[in-house]
Parts: sequence; C-alpha cells; structure tokens
Amino acid sequence: MLRVVLGDGERLLEAEPDRKLTGLLRREGLPLNTRCGERGVCRGCEVELVEGEFRWLDGDPIRRGSEPLVVRGCQTAMASANGTIRAPHRSLLESEAQIDEDFVTHEPHFSPAVRRFRFHSPLPGLDNPLTHKARCRVALAAQGETRPIAWTVSALAELGQALDHQPAEGVVLDCHAEEDRLHPIRVFPAVEEKSRLGLAVDAGTTTVAALLVDLADGRILARASRYNQQIRRADDIASRIGRAATQAGLEELRTLLVEETIASLVRRLLNEAEATPEDILSVAIAGNTVIEHLALGLPVESIGRIPFTPVVRDFPSLTAAEAGIPAHPRATVQVLPCVAGYIGGDIVADLYASGVLKYPGVSILIDIGTNGEIVLAREGELLVCATAAGPAFEGAGIRHGVRAAPGAIEHVRLGRDGVTSRLVIGGGKPSGLCGSAIVDFVSEAFREGFLGPLGRLDLERLRSAGLYRKAGSAHRPLHAFLLADGEDTASGEDILVTEYDVAEVLKAKAAIQAGMRTLLRQAGTGWDKVDHLILAGGFARHLDIESAIALGLLPDLPRNRFRVVGNGSLAGAYLTLTEAEALPSLRALSRIPRVLELNTVPEFEDEFVECLAIPHLDGEDWLLSTEGEPVS
Repeated sequence: MLRVVLGDGERLLEAEPDRKLTGLLRREGLPLNTRCGERGVCRGCEVELVEGEFRWLDGDPIRRGSEPLVVRGCQTAMASANGTIRAPHRSLLESEAQIDEDFVTHEPHFSPAVRRFRFHSPLPGLDNPLTHKARCRVALAAQGETRPIAWTVSALAELGQALDHQPAEGVVLDCHAEEDRLHPIRVFPAVEEKSRLGLAVDAGTTTVAALLVDLADGRILARASRYNQQIRRADDIASRIGRAATQAGLEELRTLLVEETIASLVRRLLNEAEATPEDILSVAIAGNTVIEHLALGLPVESIGRIPFTPVVRDFPSLTAAEAGIPAHPRATVQVLPCVAGYIGGDIVADLYASGVLKYPGVSILIDIGTNGEIVLAREGELLVCATAAGPAFEGAGIRHGVRAAPGAIEHVRLGRDGVTSRLVIGGGKPSGLCGSAIVDFVSEAFREGFLGPLGRLDLERLRSAGLYRKAGSAHRPLHAFLLADGEDTASGEDILVTEYDVAEVLKAKAAIQAGMRTLLRQAGTGWDKVDHLILAGGFARHLDIESAIALGLLPDLPRNRFRVVGNGSLAGAYLTLTEAEALPSLRALSRIPRVLELNTVPEFEDEFVECLAIPHLDGEDWLLSTEGEPVS
C-alpha cells in the first residue's frame, strides 16, 4: 500500500511497483499538477519520499537518506509494494477555480440574435393546401418578418408535429437571426413555455469561466469557473502546441477543454438555474487564438512557428452538436474572431467591451495573463503586441503559489518586522498566495528593505527577524522569506516566498513593462502622452494599483487615468449573446489592429533587461547591481 500524507489527512492507495507516482495518484482522484505534460521540466508535481523504496524512470534506485527527499512525481516510480509519500497542497491539481467573473462593458443595447416568434396558422383545407413550411412563412410575414428561413430536416419535423397538434395557444419558433436569413433552432407548441438561454464562455489558458444568460432579458442566471483541464497535460501555450502536433494529441486537448471543462461547467450552470441542455440556444466562446483552435479541433502547429499564422481568423458558425457542447443540438456556437497567432478573440472582446476606440487621445489596453497582450489605440488605429509573461501572475510557477480561490492570500502588507496583515479569500487559514499577493509582497519587501533591486533577500535582516527559511531541495536549496508559519496555514506547512519566486515575478513584470515601452516607442509617443490605461483580465480585478506601480509592472501615471474593466473576454462573449450587432462589430474590429512582433524589434531585449529590476534600471545602473550570497 502507498500511504499519501495530505494537508488535511491521509489516503491509502493500492500500490503497483514500477508505475509512476503521477499515474497512481491520478487513478485515485488525487492528480498532481503535471503542467509540463510529465516531461520533468517543471516543479508542479513535487512530492516528498518519506518511507519505502522508489526508483527513477530509468530504473536507477533512489537513495533517500534519513530525511524526506523532494522529487518530481512524474519521474518517480514505486520499487516496492509499500511506501509513504507526502503530497503538499501546492502540488495537487485542484479541479475548481475562482476567477473574477465581474466585468464592465459599454452601455449594452439588448437585442439578442436568438429571436422568438409566436404564431397561429389555420389548418389547411382542400381550398388552401399550403405546406407546413409555407404556413409558417405566411404567419411570420404577417408579423413583418420576411427573411428566408434555412430549414433543416429535424427542424421541419418539429414544425410538422407542432402544427399538426396545434393547441389554441399557437406555435413558438426559436431561431438564430442573421442579417439575410433565419436559422430555426426549435419549434414547439406555445403551451409548453420553454426557456431560451445563452452560454458565454471565457476559455483561458489556465481557467475557464462561463455564464448562463436569460435571452429574454439579458439577466445572468448562473456563474461558474473551472481550471482548464488541458493543464493536466501542458501548462503553457507553447507546450500545448507541441502536444497537439499529432492527431491524437490534438483530439486529447480538444476533449480536455470541451468535454471535461466546458461541459462540466454547463452541467453546474444548468443545475443551479434548474434548466436543461435543450434550453441553451446560443453559445459564444472567447479565448486566445490557440485555445479557440483547440476548442474546434483545428491544428495549431502553424501558430507555433514563424510567421505564427492561424488556420483561420474569422471562425465559421457551427451547431452545438458539431462542437460537442451540451446544449440544444441546433444551438448556434460562435467563436469570437482573432487577429493573429498570438492575438486572439479574447483581446478583440476586450476592445469591444471596453469601447477603447471611442476614447480620445492615446489609450493603452493591457490584458495581463500567461500571455500579456497590449494594445495602443490612437485616432481609430490599433497597434498590438503579445509578450510571454509566464504564469507567475496566476500563481503558477511559484513555490506556494495558488490561483485566486478560497484560501488564497489575495493581499499582503509588510512592516519593518515582517508581515503586518494578510487578506485571505473567503477568510480562514491560508493555503498559499495568488498573483495579486505576490505583486504586493515584492513591492512591499522592496520598500521595507527585505529585497534589493534585483530581488535578492537581505539574509542578515531576515535571520535577525526570525523570517529566514531554507527552501527548495537538497540539490537546489533556496533562500526564502517566511510569509506564514505552518501553525497558521491550512496545510500545516510554512508558506514561503523564495528568491526563485521573486525572479519569476520580475521576469513576468519585465516582459509586460518592456512590451508597453516598445509599443510606445514604435508609435513615436511616450507615457506622458497616454490619456487612458485600461486593465483587462480577472487578475486586474484583484491587483493593487499602487503595488503594481511600485514593482514597475505599471507606469506611475495619474491615478484617474487607470480604468479596470475586469474580464473583458467574458464580457465580449456575453455581449455576443445579447447584442445582434456584436458579432459583425467584433469581426470588423478584428481587422483593424496592426500586429507588432516583438522578436523582430531589436530594442525589446534591451528594454526587457532594464525592466528586470525593482522598479527598473536604466543604462549603466544595471552594471552596479550585485549577486546575493549563496545558500549554505
């Protein structure tokens, strides 16, 4: 038996010698965070070997010694029938997520593309032998609707049944209305009074959020979010492109997103709203270009190589049955148009929902996530770029990083003697810290002198304050700051911030800041000319602006120039459901931006290096920095 020690107890599993620990734990409902696809290049699935015999995948035995040994679960197998391991909370792949589903949009004009028609039609006679299809056309024409109807055989069958058994209340036709035609979704006797609902989806690299919307009035009936289950195979976009190189890998990623993530969310939403899949008549999905392609099972290899071209930018409509989404089989599924290989429908949604083109002067919109997309808007023109920030701002790649869910430290404040306050989502004991908290920590630690400009900890000061800890593994020890003692945490494990964690944050913020600087330089303008700075994405809703400025992530502009719009991707999907003019507008908007590929701009690398410090360095100042002392 394999005994697995967890933060809240332990589990006994049937052990199988020679099977990887990741496989053993996944089978028993304890999946480890294998975000690199089990290639052994990340630290997501680390566990501690406590007792028993284990081996590396190449067959060599693992020599543990007297102390527990930290190893990667994906590279470790059982070598005996019994053993004990400890799986820290940070290494377990949680299935649920909480991202900020709130958003701010332009003033909506409620006019959903899903239209409902009620009509009565006299029964045919020998003197009036109209077909069922013709009777429907005549009835709609009497209401002023003259667009042709694109009937399917299954919809005609429902029409025939409804008209043959027409009660006194009449017949209802729900259809998707396009500019030149109507597409029937369902036909039924009016006495049945069925709901008409829409599904809005923000399909992010790390998390997926969804809303169930009443298409009768635009009300949001239910909200849900979940980790994108693709992270079980690959954490970042580059890894997913590589995994999708084979047809089997492509289908696996499509299944993980559509069937195991979106479909799971739909079931939760329907349960909360007490509705059925057949009530969902319209679906809108926004995401980055790769995720949108994977949702439809389209190849993504060309996005991963120069010139980074997608298969398609303006996606064709399809039915829910074709997409594999649990909704009415003839429900229309719209995937929002993208701009380029690394500028997706989520950014087009940000632009539409924020109304940035209507702002006077110079505006910058930034969506901070695993990929940081930046847009400069001026006089109706859009210059856009994408920079690889990495997952640090989403809590990934950080030793005790977690995503913004109950138990995560959302904000932290430091004083001269250490931590003065922690804000935990949902209250209670913390389980880790999310992206907004790590930004707080780095800026606060720098202000209080615990960190130098290159993110090196002041070890003497930490030791005198009792805040120093040694982290990492025997092969890679790290200096760390004690953020929360194990007695005060949910797992009973100290929550630490290591110098490696700080370095990850500095690289992420440098990528974002350097991208903005490069965009401004290419546009021939500067920060003093920026009138509006718009922050999009769920991370932005939690971000403390002052901490972000102190870190150097954001510029030190007058605070009235900042605007936080939240999850603009989800907002754009919502507007696609509730405004008939949204999709044509999104398509037109997607054709405006001029894309700047940062790898072709020589000064971007120089900007990146200058932005690696807190808040940043300029010119020769970089040469004056020093390395911290080694771990002993």
